[in-house]
Amino acid sequence: MPYLRGFLRATFMAAYETARLLLSMKGIVHGFFMRQGGVSLGPYASLNCSLKVGDEQVDVEENRRRCLQAMGLSDARLFVPSLVHGDGVLVLKDDSSQSGVMECDGDAVITSSRKLALGITYADCLPILLSSRDGHWIAAVHAGWRGVAKNIVRKTVSQMRALCYPSEIVAAIGPSISLKGFAVSGEVREYFCGAWPQFVGEKEKNVCVDLTGIAGQQLLDAGVMHAEKVGGYTDINPERYFSHRRSIGQAGRHIAIISRAASFFS
Repeated sequence: MPYLRGFLRATFMAAYETARLLLSMKGIVHGFFMRQGGVSLGPYASLNCSLKVGDEQVDVEENRRRCLQAMGLSDARLFVPSLVHGDGVLVLKDDSSQSGVMECDGDAVITSSRKLALGITYADCLPILLSSRDGHWIAAVHAGWRGVAKNIVRKTVSQMRALCYPSEIVAAIGPSISLKGFAVSGEVREYFCGAWPQFVGEKEKNVCVDLTGIAGQQLLDAGVMHAEKVGGYTDINPERYFSHRRSIGQAGRHIAIISRAASFFS
């Protein structure tokens, strides 16, 4: 009885953080989940939502179910792309295949479907949720430093804008690694010092990068005039967040979810 076992292990409800910008959007439900309220054990305790980190599949599936339930999306089909730290953007329709999406290289998903929920798993990388102002199109983006360097943020906005024009786009950037936590060296240091010097700082002789600041600037450069930072920083708050860097690679992953959810209650 793995679900009963998981229920007995859980001490909190699956909790998530929200953006005021997206809360103001009619018919849009969203959330950036923290690490509490799931059934996973060990370094994945407790609300790990990734199938790729070594956790038990049955526990991950139960954790995802709890997240959807917490948002009132129990009837939605959840789509989580493959997340390969690239710049692939997938546009999903009502009849899109969940397994097919996982098999395609992609770090961003866009849809206008009322039947789908879009999900992105992350620990230190940037989770970004977007919606057109009219609520007809939504997107979820996973942007680590490689994705930022490949301009996945601007590419997603560009593709989304082509679909939802002339509606304005709003965005929320969720919990991610802090400036002090993202120390870089070698080619990564050279890239950011050259491409984004205004977002590079020094901490105890280390060169550090403000990925959140860069993503915010990329959103602005893409014409997204309204963006909001949500939550804290993953590397400095172990009680609330997983962190790949803090845990030296063995850690769970949160999930950020967005959906055109009004149809489930109509």
